[in-house]
Amino acid sequence: MQSPIRIQSKQFNRKLSATKVSLLSIPLLFLTCPISNGFPQGYFPDATLAKPIELSQSGKVKFREDWLYSYENGKMSPKGFKIAYDRFDSLGQKIEEANYDLNGKTLLEATYSYDEWGREIQCVGIRNQRNFYHRWHYSFNDSSKTLEKFLTNNNKQRWIYRFDSFGNIREEINFDEDGSVNYTYKINYTKFGKPAELIEYSGTGTMYEKWIYLYNDKFQNIEVMQFNSEGELIKKYLNKYDSMGNRKEVITLDNLDKDLERTVSVYQFYK
Repeated sequence: MQSPIRIQSKQFNRKLSATKVSLLSIPLLFLTCPISNGFPQGYFPDATLAKPIELSQSGKVKFREDWLYSYENGKMSPKGFKIAYDRFDSLGQKIEEANYDLNGKTLLEATYSYDEWGREIQCVGIRNQRNFYHRWHYSFNDSSKTLEKFLTNNNKQRWIYRFDSFGNIREEINFDEDGSVNYTYKINYTKFGKPAELIEYSGTGTMYEKWIYLYNDKFQNIEVMQFNSEGELIKKYLNKYDSMGNRKEVITLDNLDKDLERTVSVYQFYK
């Protein structure tokens, strides 16, 4: 799975019907800046599908640090490496993010801003020692029932989202800076509205990878299986949660269930 790689036009019509408001608002928590959230690929493969925090925890998590531990000869290293930092506002929206390599070098520093719908409209920061500024615009197409997200300075580089009748994203198409299709995600959901399967297709339409998501009776994503285009299992990701429902660990296994690494999260909460 490739690393997550996730503008000026007329304003949204504020007289949108209730149906349109539902389509526009329900998925908005998924539409975040296309930058990795620090966890290994697998929970939600692309950041545009990742929630800042679980809805049930909204307003509680203030910040989170992610620490990576490797395995050697079946034993976890006692030394961990801080690989990510996220800070959230009292609404549960991510407002700051930082990613680090294993030597402690900063790979990314970014801040985020949102509109009244809860959609990210601005992402500013430094990636690999280069400044960047992203200003997003959203446009809803009533006839095709699609939501388009694009940059103010380049409307060729964009994301198109299609939704099911419950407002879940069922398809995401990404176009690069030249306007060519970069990838397509097709997502199937469980009966309780969580992703059950995500299939990634290349720009030419060939299948690249498939992700299967499993849940416990609390509807928490406890396991993810990653398959290649041949249907062969590549990796597994096992998620563990604390008593409040926050994900506290991700254990990455190879196709033979051998431990590869473990990502541990440390939280601070709003009082």
